Amino acid sequence: MTDYIVKKNRGDADDVDINSDDVDITAQPTYVVDDLYKRSYGPTIYPQDVIAKGPWVDVRSFGASGSAQQTTGTIATGTTSLVLTDAKDFSNGMGIRIDGAGASGADLVTTIESGGGTTTPVLADAASTTVSSVTVDHDDSIAFQAAINAVILTDNKNIFVPGGVYNLATKISLPSSDLDIVGIGFPIINVTSGGIAFEQTNHNVLTRFIGLKFTGAGIGIKYIMEELSNTYYEYEISHCYFEHDAGYYGIHLENAREGKISNCFFEGGSVSWSGGNGIYSKKTVGTHVSQCDFHSCNIGIFQDGAASSKSAGLSLNQVSMLGCDEAVKIDQADDFRMVNSNIDYNNYSVQLLGVNRARISGCFIAGTNLDDNPALIMDDSTERTQLVSVSDCLFQGYYDAANTYDTVYLNHTKNCHFTDCNFTFYTRYGLSIGGTDIHLRVTNCTFAPRSTFGVNSIYTRDTDNSTSQVTG
Repeated sequence: MTDYIVKKNRGDADDVDINSDDVDITAQPTYVVDDLYKRSYGPTIYPQDVIAKGPWVDVRSFGASGSAQQTTGTIATGTTSLVLTDAKDFSNGMGIRIDGAGASGADLVTTIESGGGTTTPVLADAASTTVSSVTVDHDDSIAFQAAINAVILTDNKNIFVPGGVYNLATKISLPSSDLDIVGIGFPIINVTSGGIAFEQTNHNVLTRFIGLKFTGAGIGIKYIMEELSNTYYEYEISHCYFEHDAGYYGIHLENAREGKISNCFFEGGSVSWSGGNGIYSKKTVGTHVSQCDFHSCNIGIFQDGAASSKSAGLSLNQVSMLGCDEAVKIDQADDFRMVNSNIDYNNYSVQLLGVNRARISGCFIAGTNLDDNPALIMDDSTERTQLVSVSDCLFQGYYDAANTYDTVYLNHTKNCHFTDCNFTFYTRYGLSIGGTDIHLRVTNCTFAPRSTFGVNSIYTRDTDNSTSQVTG
């Protein structure tokens, strides 16, 4: 059995110094890293091989600030002299971002050459645009990249991110070698300027992210690689928190091979259906998502295989999704599996749009009373949705005053089998069939329309259903 250790809250008197050579890791007790983790999905657990294999490279040693402090400042084109309203905690060697002072009005991201701690620091790079009284804050992109570039020259390849806020305006390029990036004290990685925090373009290396919180107007972790048919194990993302602005995904996977995302929380925002997104997967193989929560995301998980035949193997286990616009959306992909999951009160809870081979088991899947959308939709005009097995699931259609929609809707679907399922519905139909050439088998299922609501347990919409087969 693998041994585990959990780091206690940063700042407590009996914290373990993981950089110390004389610390016996195996003798340390188990601690909870952060109250939020304890509340949401358990403590942050670090595999002992991650903790014990130090030494660690601390991003602060390369000028990372870990500070959210900001002020306003003024700088003229062609000069390196910045005038700040307040000195704040800007120090020599730290990264700094000046809003709009770069080329063509882009942000200027550079470092402080001298004058740190004063209101007149001198920058390493000159401004390309004159700006006055604009936002000036820390940027730790240069420090993070320097830390990674240094650690890949060692045998250990461990990046340590202490608690704090780290603004990243420029993407951090991940190396073509194994790397662990571990946060202790729940550090916040804040993506700015619509960018990317970490980007991997290399196959056949393993990168692990543990204990980080990603926020802001950009993508947290992006894998965008050459399209290959080889199989590698390439990523592990665990005990991380993602809360991005609308339109941005926490995790973006494109042409990535096998990997695991576990014990993560994806928060879309305070308003259901309109916040940031969770996981985007395109041309990927073997994405395993387990024990993750998605709350109020615009899109929870989207497997976009419409442009490729190589999207396959998305697996969801013990996943919870609540208040999302589109919770689970699988478009033109193969070998989808979802077990022991709770997909409740989403505009579109589960959409299988052109899925070849799928299994759903032990799940609760429900819609809402706000839109006329079924809890489960299987549909594809190319009739690609086929070989779908659904077992031991509870489907619920919520109250709809107009009584106009269905709990489960099938269209252009072949070889679909429902076994030992319960359909409890305040909707018009429990299971509705549209189109032609439907092959459906229903075995040992219970249909429970609520009083004055349900009209039919199983209903065939199309007037020409001569090519459809419904058996039970």
